[in-house]
This record gives sequence, structure tokens and C-alpha cells, in this order.
Amino acid sequence: MMPNFEDLIHFEVSIGHYGNKMDLNYKPLVSSTQYSPVIHDGNIYHYVPWYNIKPVVAVTSNWEDVSFRMNCLNLLHFTRDRLKANLDTLKSTRNPKDPALLCQWEKLLRELVEDCKRPLPCMTDQPKATNLDRKRWQLRSLLLQELAQKAKQAMPRDMVATAEDWLYRLNAVLPEVGAAHTGLELGAGRAGPDVLPPWQPQMGLPDVMIWLVAKEQRVAYAQVPAHSVLFSRAGALHSGRLCGKIQTLLLQYPEGEGQKDVLPAHLRVCMWLGNVTDSKDLQLLCQGDMAVYAETYENQAKYKDQWGQQGLYRCPNFSDVMGNKTLPMTEFQPPLGWHWQDSWTVEPQRRLLLDTDINKSQVLEEVYENQGRDIRGAWGPAAIPNTDVNGQPTEARENVKCPQGWHFKKDWVVELNHAVDSKGWEYGVGIPPSGLPQVWSPVEKTYHSCRRRRWARVRFRNRGELSREQETVSFLQLGPAEGEEDGWEYDAFGSKFHLHPQPRSRFRRRCWRRRLVPDKDKGVAPVFLLEGSLAMDLKHRAGKEEESKPWPWGLDRQFRDPQRQDARPPNMPFIYCTFNKPHYYQLFCYIYQARNLVSNQILTFQGPFIRVVFLNHSQCTQTLRSSAGPTWAQTLIFQHLLLYENPQDTKESPPLVVLELWQRDSWGKESLWGRSMWPPVVWLDLQDRILPPMRWHPLMKELGKEEGEILASCELILQTEKLGEKQLPILSVPWKNGAYTLPKSIQPTIKRMAIEILAWGLRNMKKASSPQLLVEFGEESLRTEPIRDFQTNPNFPESESVLVLIVLMPTEEAYALPLVVKVVDNWAFGQQTVTGQANIDFLQPYFCDPWAQDYVHPKLPRLSGKKHQDFLGYLSRKFWFKSSKAEDEYEHEVDWWSKLFWATDEHKSLKYKYKDYHTLKVYDCELEAVPAFQGLQDFCQTFKLYQEQPKLDSPVVGEFKGLFRVYPFPENPDAPKPPLQFLAWPEREDFPQPCLVRVYVVRAINLQPQDYNGLCDPYVILKLGKTELGSRDMYQPNTLDPIFGTMFELTCNIPLEKDLEIQLYDFDLFSPDDKIGTTVIDLENRLLSGFGAHCGLSKSYCQSGPFRWRDQMPPSYLLERYAKRKGLPPPLFSPEEDAVFYNGKKFKLQSFEPKPPTVHGLGPKKERLALHLLHTQGLVPEHVETRTLYSDSQPGIDQQRTPNREIQIPKGT
Repeated sequence: MMPNFEDLIHFEVSIGHYGNKMDLNYKPLVSSTQYSPVIHDGNIYHYVPWYNIKPVVAVTSNWEDVSFRMNCLNLLHFTRDRLKANLDTLKSTRNPKDPALLCQWEKLLRELVEDCKRPLPCMTDQPKATNLDRKRWQLRSLLLQELAQKAKQAMPRDMVATAEDWLYRLNAVLPEVGAAHTGLELGAGRAGPDVLPPWQPQMGLPDVMIWLVAKEQRVAYAQVPAHSVLFSRAGALHSGRLCGKIQTLLLQYPEGEGQKDVLPAHLRVCMWLGNVTDSKDLQLLCQGDMAVYAETYENQAKYKDQWGQQGLYRCPNFSDVMGNKTLPMTEFQPPLGWHWQDSWTVEPQRRLLLDTDINKSQVLEEVYENQGRDIRGAWGPAAIPNTDVNGQPTEARENVKCPQGWHFKKDWVVELNHAVDSKGWEYGVGIPPSGLPQVWSPVEKTYHSCRRRRWARVRFRNRGELSREQETVSFLQLGPAEGEEDGWEYDAFGSKFHLHPQPRSRFRRRCWRRRLVPDKDKGVAPVFLLEGSLAMDLKHRAGKEEESKPWPWGLDRQFRDPQRQDARPPNMPFIYCTFNKPHYYQLFCYIYQARNLVSNQILTFQGPFIRVVFLNHSQCTQTLRSSAGPTWAQTLIFQHLLLYENPQDTKESPPLVVLELWQRDSWGKESLWGRSMWPPVVWLDLQDRILPPMRWHPLMKELGKEEGEILASCELILQTEKLGEKQLPILSVPWKNGAYTLPKSIQPTIKRMAIEILAWGLRNMKKASSPQLLVEFGEESLRTEPIRDFQTNPNFPESESVLVLIVLMPTEEAYALPLVVKVVDNWAFGQQTVTGQANIDFLQPYFCDPWAQDYVHPKLPRLSGKKHQDFLGYLSRKFWFKSSKAEDEYEHEVDWWSKLFWATDEHKSLKYKYKDYHTLKVYDCELEAVPAFQGLQDFCQTFKLYQEQPKLDSPVVGEFKGLFRVYPFPENPDAPKPPLQFLAWPEREDFPQPCLVRVYVVRAINLQPQDYNGLCDPYVILKLGKTELGSRDMYQPNTLDPIFGTMFELTCNIPLEKDLEIQLYDFDLFSPDDKIGTTVIDLENRLLSGFGAHCGLSKSYCQSGPFRWRDQMPPSYLLERYAKRKGLPPPLFSPEEDAVFYNGKKFKLQSFEPKPPTVHGLGPKKERLALHLLHTQGLVPEHVETRTLYSDSQPGIDQQRTPNREIQIPKGT
């Protein structure tokens, strides 16, 4: 999975300065692979054709022995990795009632206890250990003991949060290893190979760096932590988790370089790092036939129709593969401990001769015809009549022959589909020294001196019996054919080398190789004895080189580049490992659906398709129509995949499957949206095969940036001789409309459902002018009409308040798509922008039965009614803590504070025989947090709107108030349709609703100190819309538990002014006042809630005294309104019996008041009976709530708590 590199590439491995070819202060090592071309994979990517001959590098280095630190580190990493893997599995179980959830939790605890009980290597007896090592060992050991104890006592409660806390604590005692240090994740890492990790000053081992080198420039790299591949004699748990194991590395460009959203390469490697004395039985070197070769190239040029050394000029007679270094065979010497096995032999390197287009089904060929203007102004053939697009000479089109295995369907034609004249010419002015124009024009001018036109034709590959990969392998394994015994490779006009001479070939070369074998067993792996091998003093050859002679015209461009000369010849041998037993696999990739793709866009996802990349193969799904949640339901099958590694190694660490989501616009341009990578499930025996369940995988658009999810799964099946034709897995995949579909056993079950949306309104959209609501679910969407007068009434019009969306929804919750709500703002000239969106990921809470008999439709509470008493006049009187003059007898006996003291049992409480009639409820949390009141969102819920998909610290741009109902919809169009769950409300004309708000701030508890004396001087500020109340002069000095006892009265229009903000500040005499914290109350929720949260129910109905009834309406009217809201008949009162008939039952006052009350000021029996019934309906009682204050500097962290009480009283009654 590589981009196209025009030149040969190779890889370099280094650790510190060892292996770095650019550092001449160190001996040369076998740290580089041989050069290789990149081959097109038949789709859009390229790969290196190593196949069965794998390159091997061996880097020897000297470092301090820090194995005692590494053993401890690897043991901790093993514990952390197992905990993280179990936690990820725990998170993937989305249904809290799934029985597998408890089993996975028990497995996590069992393995964590097992890992934590494993002792860390002791540092107290280690002579090389420092005090820091011993302190770290003590800290880590104590942490493991604590985690083991907590895991034994853990209960199946808050499982994910508990495990995440344990993982966080483990990570705290481990080095901060970034994503770039792991082989399977993307991330930013260091770009230098010689810098020790900053997080571990005593580590002593730098990371292993693997560089991709092209044009002698380091292009991309992978960074592998040394401890992860380090071998330990203490055992496998103390060794690195990837030591001696095959892993997949994702290379990345250095910061600020490379193409955006393009991965330089995937690299499958097996690495081992350890003491050379432990390498004798290294299994890594026993998996194939290991061979070490010295290599040089003999070069010849054609001079006067004769091949020879004359005419080579600056090119050496014997050189490396790039033609840069002089390497004569006579001066090669075997290294110490090695000897030559045989003499020099010619072996053509067919890997370098591969056609880079071998996997393409068709190739476009082009030749530019060039003409120049003579002194008479007439056009004639140019000095170089035929060139490529860059002006390099090529064969004339009549001399270009069709390669073997290809054919032409049409002859050469002039390309007219770009900026040219009617005959295909484009004109320009030649500029020295190249003589080529920098700009071409389709219109001829008299000053133009050059013109050219493009001839093109397409050649097509012949259909053969072998696959393209089999053709490649067979070409690499072929012996010398007739006429190829000499092993020459021919080059013509800068093109690639060929085995057969071309009519205009001017240069040829052949590869000479000689094998090296070790003398005798020295107790270590022989490849680690090649340090400085073949090295000798080559300075005396400098005088023999003909440096001043020019290059022959027409040679390869890589031989003509003077910047490629290096100060030291590449005199190191190459190590090869040949695998003679291939293994064939089949890959099944099941792709169903994508979600969360388009965040802040109005247009749906255009022309989506999936490209699957595995090894050197890639395929694409069908391209769908534009959709916000495209559904492919398609299976991509890769057959005859060739792997030379051990099948057991493949099962333990399979190659990554890469799924890329692309979109194709109306002009056919393709663009990458994101990619997802994960290992497939590997089956070595079909008897154990179970179809892998599909899971949601994140799509990453950039490094670490998630842009959607894709529902898919993959499995890799080993093809064995036992696999008969009747048992082929491909036979179980259905075929439909020219593509493989999903097997029914893993395909989600789809059901037709209706999503009913109550669109109440939008709130706090500061920049909106004429917004409308866009609702999307998968491929279905609908929208409301814009709110024209948004600044005066942000509610949706009545005709647009209820929407019904008919969708196909999976019955399994794990496969469900989110419901996406977007706010689209309409500007002048038809311009539309998405100003906010909310994702409702879980729709299960909104499921309902539309035919249920006891279902009650949500109803809007009546906000105005008949005025039974002059309450507005009463509310304009004195502060409610004090009594009126007509009630002086109570003034010195009880007041509202007495209610609070009775409820809290404080020592200041007075003895009062009627206190049971006047108690109130004290909540130690916000009223919204009381479970019985459903967050005061029973009528409509509040959904926060984000500019894009919500992430950590995402700014909120507004709120959407609404509600959803989901229920089955009949498949048969003739079947009766279920009734609507949301009804239209004529009372909507009451909005915006003027309200009078009274807020009673009682006291604050446990404030954070703000001053140097450990105390603070708090005061209260209230904000509602543009109104601000409170004064800094009313501060409470030197206290953390101030008592305010203050009432604030405000007026507002709901919903235009709905957020009541209570702020506490610390008074400072000279410096600016510090904000202690803030709490926000949504007044609209309290007004619309059916729990009567706008004014709590008093314990008794008193018409006079300090505990006088404070609601706008009497209890009987409240009971009648509550019955109507619940769809019940109105209550029937019987004054003769002091009873009421309500909800099919008869209630008597005597059952609530066995004895006649003697308390002064109680109201009539009818109202008292209605109040008793209201208290049985679960409504909000008269209360004091405790609200948490939050600081802007520490969002999400509570600062302190403030008890307060508020009452809303709608005006206009």
C-alpha cells in the first residue's frame, strides 16, 4: 500500500547511530535492504515485489546492560495490554443487559488479579540499580498490590469507569509511549534516529528506526520502541511483546513532509533485539534458507556498434546497482570468519526487471511529436522529434512495439481533449539551456518557436490462464531463457532495463554475485559477524576514475545525477532469506454500512464506495447514490492470496485489512474521506470457522481525527488440500446484481419503523437568522420550514412541529444508526449553512407501542386560566419571609426559616405544635437530578447542538428542544397506520410567555477558598437575559459557608429568556473579583414540565399566615388541569360527602384527615382534598434544592453547592 515511487527504493534500519549509512564515524553494517522497484497493484497503490525472497538486515551495536529495567517494563506492559484488551471488549458490549457483559467483567478481574500477583524483578539486589530504580520498583509493586486487592473486591457496578481508572493508574507508572511507538496505530513521533526517549532518562536504549529511502533521501520512517522487541532470558513475559514475532508497521512522513492523507507504506517485519550470545538458536533465522551474497554490476556501453567499456565515461566498469560506486570483483575480500563458497556467477535480478505495469489491465502510451520553426517561419521536425511529456527523447511512435502479453485495439490518435488547436498543437517559446518552453498556449503567435502535439493509444493485457500475481511469481522464478545466458540487461533512452536488447539500446549491465558462508560455529548467529565486512582501502582508486568525462547521452537518469555520489562505497553484502513453501489464503470482507460521515455539511455524502486493501491486492465495492448513511451490504472476496510466513504466525499477527471510504463527485473525481485498519479473523481449519460478527470500526481522516464509523468484519481462511470444492467458503456467499452480498447469518435484520419527531424550538442560537431543522437517519431525511421570526419566537410553527420519518431500522441495537438533527440557517440569495447538529446515538429509550391502551400523549400545560384569587397583587407585596400586619401574632413565633430548620433538624428549630402541616422537602441535588422527575424533560428534551460531531471540549452552539417516538410501521400499505404520538397544541399561541420569577438564595456550602487566609467573601449575582441583579456590596465576609437569605424578583419572556444564571463572586478590595462558580437553571423546562416544577406544592393549603398558598391557581384547578393532561375525566367533587371521584375511584377527605385540623388559616375542604390528591400524583413538592456550582476555568468539576429555591408565576391571568 504505497504511492508511486518512480525510482528504486530500499529500507535502512538503525538504532542510535549504528546502521546509519550517513554517519561515517561508525563501521558499515548490513543495515540496508537491496534496491527494488514498486509495482502497481492493479488499482491505485503499489507494492515491493519481494515475494519468497525476503531481505534481512543485521545491526550490531554496543549499549549499557539495562535488561533489569526492560524486564520490569515489559512485565508492566503485558499487564497493561491485557487490561486494555479486556476493557475494549467490555466497551464493545453496548447492551447493559447482555449476559456476556458480566462474563467479560469476570474475565477482566481474573486476569488482572493474575497479572498483578506476578512479582516484578527485584531491584534491591541489583548492583546496577540506582535509587530511582528502587523507588520506582517500590511504587510499581505497591500499585500492583492495590489493584489486585481492588479487583478482588470489585462489584459489577460502573464497570467501564472502574476499569478505565485502573488503566489510567497503570499508564501513570509507565513511560509515555505515543501512538507512533506502536506498530498498529497512527501518531506523531520523532523524526530523528539518534535521540533517546525523553520520558525515561535511564532507559539507555534508543528506539529502532526503519527508514524508507528513495533517491538517496529518507522519505518515511517507522519508530519501534526497543523494549517491545528486546529478548530476555527470564522468559517470554519479560521479553518484548513483539520480540521474534511478525508485526505490521505503518510508516509515516516526517513532520511537514509527504502527501496529505497518504500512508507511505505498510511494512511486515519480524524483529529481534538482544545480546549476540543469545542469538545462536534464533528461530528468526531458521524459518527459511538464509544466504549472504556479495554483489557488483558489470557495465558496458555501445560505441561504434560495439559493446565494451569504451563510451562509459564517468560510469565505472563495475559498480553498485545505482551505478554510483566502483566495485571491482578483484578487490572484494571475504570478512573475518567467512569464506567464499564458489566463484562469481551471473544472476539476472528479475525483480528489477519487472514491468511496473504488470498488474494493470490497460496502459496508456503517449508520444509527443515536436516541431520547430526555421528561419523562413515554416514548421519542421525538431532536433529531438519524439519526446515524453518532460521533453526526454523516446522512440518514434511507429517504432514502439507492443510488449508480449499485450495487444492494441486502436492505432495512435492525436489527443484533442485539452487546450490545443484544432489539429492538436500547442505552442511555446523555447528557453535555454533546455530549449523547452515553460508555458504552452493553444493559439499560435508569430514569436512562438516550438510546438508539439500528443499522440496516444491504449494497450490491453491479454487474458491468460494465470492470475497477474502468478504471472509475476513465475517471471521471478524463471531460469535464463534462450539468448539470456549472458545475463545482460539493456537500457534505451532512460527507460527501465529489459532482458532483450532494444533497437536503440546504448547501455547494458549484468549482475555478478558470489556467496559467502561462515567458517565454523562460534556460538552466535553468523549474520551478526558481518560488521565491517568486505571493507578495504579504496582511496587509491580515486585516481583511476575518469571524473572529468561527460556522460553518454541517453543513459538512465539515475546514472547522470552527480548529487548521488557518496563518500564511502556500499561494500556490504546483502542477506536474503528464501521461503520455498507458499501458503494461499482467501479473504472475505463483509461490508454493510457507514455512519456519522457528514458532520457540518448540508449535502449528503456523494457517490460513496469502499476500497479494501490487503497486502498487495485491492478491490472496490459498488458506488452508491448520495447518502448520509450509505449501505452496501456487500462481500468482497480475495482469492489465492500468497503468504510465505508460518500459518501459525499469521494467525497470531495477521496483516492489517485497510478499508478506505472514497466519494466520487458528479465529474468523476475521487477523494479519500477516511480509512480504518484492523486485523482479520484467521481460520486455519474450516471446522472451527464461525462467521465473524460485524462491528463498528472508526474511520480516521487524519492522524487521530475520527470522521465516522463503518460496520464491517473480515476473515482470512487458509486454503488447504482438505478444502474440497463442495466446502469452499465462497459457495456460502450469495450473488445478486453482479456482486456478492452478505451471508444471511450476519446480515442485520431490518424492520420498517416510524420515527416521530416533536420539533418544539431552537434555543441560544446566537448567529441564526432563519433556521430550519434537518433530520437524517441513514439514507432518509426530511426538514421543516424555516422559522421566519426567529428573534421574536424561536419555536417552530404549529404546522411543522410534528414530523414523521419512515425508515428501515436494524432490530439489533448494536447495528442501529444514529438519528442526526441538524440546524440549517438560511441566508440571502439562497445560501444555507449548518450551524449546529446533535447526534442521538441510542433510540431505545424512545421506543413505544402506539396501540397501547394506557398510552398518554404528551400535552402542553395550560399557562393561563381563570383568575381565582388576586395572586398578582399578593406577589407585589413584601418579601415572603415576613408576615403582613394582619398576622402579627405569628411574627415572633414562626416564619419560613422555621420550615427549613424543621426539614433539616437543625438546633435552631423552634418547638411548634403545627409544624407537621408546614414542612418542606430538602433535596441534596438539583431538582433535575431527582430520578422521579425525569430531569424535568417529560414534555420535551433538550439536546445540545455542536458545530460538528461532539468531542471532548467541543463548544456548544445552541440547543434543540424536542422529543422522539419510535414504533413499528406496517409493511403492507393497506394496513391501518398507527396513530400519531404527538398532537397539535392550540395553546402554542401563548408563547412567548411573560413570566414573573422569584429566586430565593438561602446559603452556600463548602465554597473553595479564594483568599490567602483560606476563606472568601462571596456575593450573589443573577443573570436572566439582559437583566442582572445583585450587588457586590452585599458580600458575606470571611466565610466558606455564607448565609444569604436573599430574594430576587425578575420578569422574563420564555423561551426568549429561559436560562437563569446564578453566579457567586469573591469580593476583593483592590484586584478584580474572582468568580467562584456558576449554576444555570432552565426555566422553560420547569414551566413545561408536567410535574409542576414551576411552583412546588405546599404541604397545606393556607389562606393566611406566614405559610400562605403561593401558587397562582388553587389546588382544585391544578387537579383538574393535571387530569386533563393525563387524559383522565375531570374530578367530580361532592361537598355533601367531602369526597371526590377521580380516575375511577372515590376519595374522602376523612381518609387524609382522620381528625379535623385545628391549625389557623386552613382553606376550604374542597381545596384541602384536592391538595391531598395532588401530593399522591408524584408532583414536585415545596422544596429547597442544592445546586452545584461550576467554574469556567475547570469545566465539569464542581466547586461547591448552593441551596436555593425559585418560583415561576406566568403573567396575564
